Amino acid sequence: MDRNIYDVMFENYKDLVGINELREMLGGIGRNKAYGLLKANKIKHVKIGSNYKIPKKCVIEYLKGAQNVADEHTQAMVQ
Repeated sequence: MDRNIYDVMFENYKDLVGINELREMLGGIGRNKAYGLLKANKIKHVKIGSNYKIPKKCVIEYLKGAQNVADEHTQAMVQ
């Protein structure tokens, strides 16, 4: 099994998380920022009534994408 740092960091979270867990997973971001990420479809999710459910793997995919962008910027700066 391919485990990465995010799998270890988030192993205690359920497979589907709510907005508060999402905020925790993203370093304690604000409620408005979290809703903004969902409404802009930056993180895949489902909306059930007025509640958002976010697959944990989608949060991890979002973080990996952000990490890749940061790595690219760092590489560009040192070249």
